[in-house]
Amino acid sequence: MLAAATVETGKPELHFAGELSVPLALGLGVALAGLSWWLYRRDLKGRAGWMLWVLPLLRGLVILALLGILTGPVLITKTSVGTTSRVLVFTDGSASMTATDEQMETDRKLRILAKLGWAAGAPEEDHLRRAKEQLDLALRRTGEIRFGGQPAELQTGVKEVQASLETAVQHLKRAGPTRWSADKDRKFRAELFEPVAKIAVDSGVKARDSLLTHQSALANWHGELAGLLREERQVGAENLDNDALAAIRRFDKAPRWQRLQQALLGGDESVFEQLTADHRTDLIALSSNNYRLVWHPSLLNAEGKSEMPKKLGVEQFITNSLLTDLVSGVDQAVASDANMALPKVDGAPLKQRLFVVVFTDGQHNVDTRPQDLARRLGNRQAEMHIVGIGTTRMPRDLAVLKVVAPGKVFPNTILSGEVVINDGMPPGKPFRMTIEHQGQPLNPPVAVDLFTTEAGRRNIPFRFPIEAIVEQQRQIQNANLQYTNLPLVFDVRLSSVEGEVDPENNHSRLRVNVVTQKSKMLIVDGRPRWEQRYLNTLFDRDERWTVRSVVANMGGKRGLGSRDSSLPGQFPETRAQLMEHQLIILGDVAPQMFQPKELQWLRDFVQYNAGGIIFIDGHQERLVNYTGTVLGPLFPVRWTGVEDYRSLDLEYRPLSDRDAIQLAPDAAANAELWRGLPGPRRLSMVQKKEGAEVLLEVLEGGKRAPAMVFKPYGAGRVLYCASDESWRWRYEVGDRHHERFWKQAAKWIMEEPFAVTDRFVKMDSGPPSYEVNDYVDFRLRTHDPATMTRLQQAGLKPVIVLLRNGEPVARVPLDPDFNSAMYRGRFGPLEGGEYEVRYEMPGVPEGQIQARTRFSVSSIPTGEMGILHCNEKLLRQMAADSGGKYYAEEDLNLLVENLRPSNTSGETIDERKLWQSFWVFLPIIVLLTTEWVLRKAAGLV
Repeated sequence: MLAAATVETGKPELHFAGELSVPLALGLGVALAGLSWWLYRRDLKGRAGWMLWVLPLLRGLVILALLGILTGPVLITKTSVGTTSRVLVFTDGSASMTATDEQMETDRKLRILAKLGWAAGAPEEDHLRRAKEQLDLALRRTGEIRFGGQPAELQTGVKEVQASLETAVQHLKRAGPTRWSADKDRKFRAELFEPVAKIAVDSGVKARDSLLTHQSALANWHGELAGLLREERQVGAENLDNDALAAIRRFDKAPRWQRLQQALLGGDESVFEQLTADHRTDLIALSSNNYRLVWHPSLLNAEGKSEMPKKLGVEQFITNSLLTDLVSGVDQAVASDANMALPKVDGAPLKQRLFVVVFTDGQHNVDTRPQDLARRLGNRQAEMHIVGIGTTRMPRDLAVLKVVAPGKVFPNTILSGEVVINDGMPPGKPFRMTIEHQGQPLNPPVAVDLFTTEAGRRNIPFRFPIEAIVEQQRQIQNANLQYTNLPLVFDVRLSSVEGEVDPENNHSRLRVNVVTQKSKMLIVDGRPRWEQRYLNTLFDRDERWTVRSVVANMGGKRGLGSRDSSLPGQFPETRAQLMEHQLIILGDVAPQMFQPKELQWLRDFVQYNAGGIIFIDGHQERLVNYTGTVLGPLFPVRWTGVEDYRSLDLEYRPLSDRDAIQLAPDAAANAELWRGLPGPRRLSMVQKKEGAEVLLEVLEGGKRAPAMVFKPYGAGRVLYCASDESWRWRYEVGDRHHERFWKQAAKWIMEEPFAVTDRFVKMDSGPPSYEVNDYVDFRLRTHDPATMTRLQQAGLKPVIVLLRNGEPVARVPLDPDFNSAMYRGRFGPLEGGEYEVRYEMPGVPEGQIQARTRFSVSSIPTGEMGILHCNEKLLRQMAADSGGKYYAEEDLNLLVENLRPSNTSGETIDERKLWQSFWVFLPIIVLLTTEWVLRKAAGLV
């Protein structure tokens, strides 16, 4: 929480401006009063009563009052007037601020070194460059108003261009004749400055049109200044002395945050001290999506004093803050500051203007838009002044940052994706991209000879078939391993370009998992009803599923067929065969159709095998009859005992944002779509159990009842459907909603398959590729659940062995999850490279362990540390959108100059001379009069 500083205003203070000081007047007064008392005692000799003390007292008070007037008492009242400025200074505390800037231009380094005080004799203010920057502003503003606007906006734009040229003239005059000759100065004034200065801005459109006639001259002179500066940089870089070279070496080693700390807080009178002298200023560090108050005037040190900060307060978290968020922390701090009570003047809050100052390299890498924050601040008259830290140059390099493609594909897929490259080379240089599998170019080759460099980040699309490659890999697959996903690895290469900094980063790998084993579904129903038929057809025609559909033999003794699982339409013969499925849909089938052990299998399938089961209720066999069986605890509902709900006017309403019931992209559209689907004609009346969640309900008038209820059970998930009429959603639209719902529900309710299985375990390490600094989650399930108990009793655990580029990097013990007969572990953050995952199981000889998984981690990060040049374009736009200004790192002093005039607060002083006041003389007259009356009454007059 930010605290507002307290300013005391409007309180009167007593000052003394006379010739006598207060102590001298008091001492002299006491002496004279004592003398008066002694003289009075002589006059009152022989008298008694009140006269002995009243009359001397009155005379003494008169003497003290007269001497008090000689001290010149003045009552001074100071009142603050005008507008004070509030400055919130934010410093970027993300990891990119640890970067160095060796590739920065030499002349910029020298100017920054001069500001930091790290280079003796380094150049001072570069007025020629400052003039060019003013022409930059003039060109940019001319372009903004070129295509129209309101007359008032056009007038303002022309005025700003005139002001920029006026400032440029002043800098050119101070640049000196050796850099800017008198002849060039006369031509500049005659061709550009004077004609633009004479434009009358009364009519916005005419003023704009007049300005546009000089746009080419403005561009020419901008180019002239840019050329002069370029020549000077080349000459300066070739003539550096040893001291300058040593200073540059020091610069190259200094991370951005250290340079910022020195520039902002270092020196005899730091920039931050100058800001606090003129404004009410706080120093705040941004960390990820939050902020931390570093300094505020009310913060006291151990000695109870407020002293200027010497550190940015980012050292504790900067290397771990892998996120630059230029919105959340600033937004929160500004909102917190706005809630603070302002100082008051005469009972009214002091007027205050807010400025947000941000020091950053601009590597914003979250979903929010900093431009939106800037516009919001601008709308409330709060300017953003932004200082860009670091070089604006991209490294002269061509690098593969990332290969983007689906993590899972099917064998007959045309694999498509994008190669994300960082192109820091000058435009126009040719290069080619190739994709190889096991060292051989793809056939047909994925290569294009017409790519040219463009100096920027870009995405290159690719597309190629993989069916032949998959078939080839299947032929050489290890027969002792079962791959749910067949891993394929492709090499992506960019040809080198002359002048590259690092050709080694022109290569990356694309890993994809090809789904070679279909997900297995078991559908069990008591009769071939419409729901069962449509679901069987829906999944059976999908190449991603293998469906076994069992319809109970109502006339048979064993109910579910012969139990010969080799025959179609038969229930699995063994527990192991049932556990091979990922999803079971259990329809309206009586519990008597199952053998007791089969009911236990179904429960174990969910509880220990992390399987998904969907119950679809009906009105004949009635799932309510499972209540007293071993399968009863799986149900997320209890039946109310009320008759089924039947109506022709029931409609659906979603109550959850779970993926299973999202049929439209947003909540309102999703609710509207569900309301429009044909409602059920019959519904089993149930109540959800504790811990369950109602996903969907039906409504009719004021009545409502659960339609779909979800609950996790053990390692698996259970979904209960109170009606068997989803097939009615096909009316007039076919599969559009029916297929989408059931495909989503199936994927959501079932466990993600394991990547590889050997004779001992199933193992999985997640997706085939990760980002730098991600974490990887490991799963391991033994085929025999009793193994977990034995290992637990012996105090043993399986271990994941992780190898990076062939070298062991970690051993990760796995923790047991008895609900799912599974072991879990996690490792990270990850570094770039190629990883292999193995496991060690106590009691299993190492030579018999064959399961392996592999994944890649991008060698070049694409997030916080991926692109490290200062995003000047974004920062300039933010400053402009808020009405503020952008400053390069070497121009930090301009920040102080530009903010100083914003503080218009001051004081009015009201002096009331008490020694000239009637109300001071009146008591003296009263005292003297009273004394005279009493003396007369005593017979002394």
